[in-house]
Amino acid sequence: MSKLIIVSDVDGVLTDGSFYYDATGKCMKKFGRDDADALKIMKKYIPDAEVHFCSSDFHGFSISEKRITDMGYKIDPVSVKDRPDWIDENFRGEGKTDNFVVYIGDSFVDIPVYRKADFSCCVNNGHYLAQAEASYVSEMNGGDGGFADCVLEVVSKFTNKSKEELMYEYIS
Repeated sequence: MSKLIIVSDVDGVLTDGSFYYDATGKCMKKFGRDDADALKIMKKYIPDAEVHFCSSDFHGFSISEKRITDMGYKIDPVSVKDRPDWIDENFRGEGKTDNFVVYIGDSFVDIPVYRKADFSCCVNNGHYLAQAEASYVSEMNGGDGGFADCVLEVVSKFTNKSKEELMYEYIS
């Protein structure tokens, strides 16, 4: 069986895409509430799955890094332009042929990254060109369950359980 690798953009996927500023600069982002639970469900059913977060928001990176590390994961500062090569270097090639790479994004600039993935997801409020290119488009928005829904869609495909079944088993 393939090893599941999920690579996700942060801004617009785990957040609603808004940047809040005060007089000192970028100071806040709004993240979704269900993302950590979806990752716990994924780990329950696919314990060897890997999740990698990327951000090209270098000025607000510390904000994203705090949320991602609070969920128990790591984030890499990788520009969208560099992500196709970054995926090749880290998850493709010799000894990595069994990797099943999923990319979760929201923008038209994510399209080349979608094309490197085996399966791609876009949040509901993502750019229409990104939605047209994605393998799956969530009914939920970024920062409001979109990332969680995309993760559950992937887990559903790997386990042959419905998303609802996965959620009900998690809470019972």
